[in-house]
Amino acid sequence: MKVKLLSIVLFTSFLTSAQLYTPSGTVQASSNNHIGIGTNTPAGILDINANGNIPIIRGNGGYIPTGLRFIDDSYTQSGQVKEWSIWKGNTWAKGLAFMRYDAISPCSTGICDVPLFLADSGNVGINTNSPQEKLSIHGKHVGSAILLHADNGSNAPADLMLWASEPGLTYSGVGIGNNIRNYVGGGASMERINASKGGSYIRLLDNEINFNLVSNTGTKHQSLTLHSNGNASLQGKFEVKEIKVTSTPTADFVFDENYDLPKLEEVEQHIREKKHLPEIASAHVMEKEGVNIGEFQIKLLQKVEELTLYSIEQNKQLKSQSEKIQQLQKENKALKLQSEEINELKKIVQQLLTEKKINHHEKKITFCIFSVDRVFRVFTNRSLFQI
Repeated sequence: MKVKLLSIVLFTSFLTSAQLYTPSGTVQASSNNHIGIGTNTPAGILDINANGNIPIIRGNGGYIPTGLRFIDDSYTQSGQVKEWSIWKGNTWAKGLAFMRYDAISPCSTGICDVPLFLADSGNVGINTNSPQEKLSIHGKHVGSAILLHADNGSNAPADLMLWASEPGLTYSGVGIGNNIRNYVGGGASMERINASKGGSYIRLLDNEINFNLVSNTGTKHQSLTLHSNGNASLQGKFEVKEIKVTSTPTADFVFDENYDLPKLEEVEQHIREKKHLPEIASAHVMEKEGVNIGEFQIKLLQKVEELTLYSIEQNKQLKSQSEKIQQLQKENKALKLQSEEINELKKIVQQLLTEKKINHHEKKITFCIFSVDRVFRVFTNRSLFQI
């Protein structure tokens, strides 16, 4: 008992002088006014030389069984963080929490939050002690952004920002921006981080998505919007290598046997009166209301199919006319041969008349001449005697 009392007295005296070190687990005086654990020359007020023997702060259940507190007593004003603490929670929150406390009324009206929490589940929380995912970041509407900054010396810096609120626009909107800050105070939003550069950002809203561009002078332009009904609106030109439009019905109904193909005379009259094709919107309507590409393509296909039917019918007519022309050419060739024969007969008759060798067979020759003349009239509607 006396030995124990002596040890306590000696230990108390050593603590009072604050000149301790512990070689081989024994308490001895240090060479300065600091406390050393595992060293007799502690460099700080408490110097632990673990040398492979890691110090342990142990607890055994409870609300917050173990922890460390770092306090700066010079902080005395409200809004100043006087204390940072590391708590190993149990029934409070299962994990390791890094907390900060206000100099005035912490956890009442002053600062009292968890900037970082490492949950026993392996999840990491920022401003929350109950992270639901591998990384969960909680914040208020103002100050809810994450900034990724890259600065490569002579190269221009780059800034990528993610946000879960748009205080200057809509509180429920989230987004991502290149050189864009979601809120800068005073109601301003979507302003550039680096004013010498342009930027771009995407706003993910409750029922639509906006794609926006910002020039190097700060001019904002919403170029593309995806709406909740599946429609998309683009402010500007649209260039693609391929586009596919699915639409029903098609225009194959034109080839149905019961399809009432408009007469060309009716189409001509409509064009003269309306200055556009039937069932095709006028230029004025297109400029005012735009053009539905799918429907417009079907209408154009309908007109092409109608034109095909017109061409088929015209081809039939041309073929029929061609056959008639060929028949007429054959008949004309036969007439030409007959005409040549008649001309030969005419020459013979004229020769006989010239030589005045009409004999007793004159009447028969005259009869022949008139017979030939009658045949000639049938084919030429002219008399030999008119030639």
